[in-house]
Amino acid sequence: MIPITIEYALRALGCLAGSAPEVVGGKELADRTAISASYLTKILLDLKRGGLVEASRGSGGGYRLVRPAAEITLAQVAELVAPSALQAEALEEDGSYGGQISSAIHRRWCRRTGSFVTFLEETTLAEILEPPL
Repeated sequence: MIPITIEYALRALGCLAGSAPEVVGGKELADRTAISASYLTKILLDLKRGGLVEASRGSGGGYRLVRPAAEITLAQVAELVAPSALQAEALEEDGSYGGQISSAIHRRWCRRTGSFVTFLEETTLAEILEPPL
């Protein structure tokens, strides 16, 4: 399951991609994506710091994508808004946290999270948009 912060970031970026190259105001973006304005502002700040969106102030201001959706991977988005989702931190690296059982769990967890991370690295924003851009 994708953490809600990543889902919200993808919703916002998808909306911006569908509106490109036009800017979308913060309130309009919150309304279109059904994300609270305060939560969306935090997500957009992370995406701005990461160079995926740019913001303009004043009348006619808002947000827009900096790069085409086909050049933005889901892993880039996840790393900006929820980096812990990409890290297998639940168990010690060597599996020594709780003996044999923890070691087995750790190996299985790493295989699963590895597949998830690979999916995020190999999938672009454009590929998950409907209709595809």
